[in-house]
Amino acid sequence: MEEKKRKTKRRRKRSVGFSIALFVFVAIVMFNVITVHIDIAKKSEELEKAKAEYEALLAYNQELEAFLNSDDDEEYIIRMAREKLNLVFPDETVYCDIAQ
Repeated sequence: MEEKKRKTKRRRKRSVGFSIALFVFVAIVMFNVITVHIDIAKKSEELEKAKAEYEALLAYNQELEAFLNSDDDEEYIIRMAREKLNLVFPDETVYCDIAQ
């Protein structure tokens, strides 16, 4: 009878020890899964930003290629002078809308 009690005590100790070890293992695995998930979300965000920047650069590149392939150099120069440098022709009058 006494030997049965000893065996059951040992089994309980082993069972408790195994349960604690299993709980710690599951907790570590869950922590790692959550950490990886957060990293994936951050990398996805970075990827979306990079894709948007890539699309903007492609559009700009196409604009530059169109300019290089066009024969409208004078029109481009006039447009850039007006937009970037706010220049006008001597006989031209410019009106500004101050409501904007």
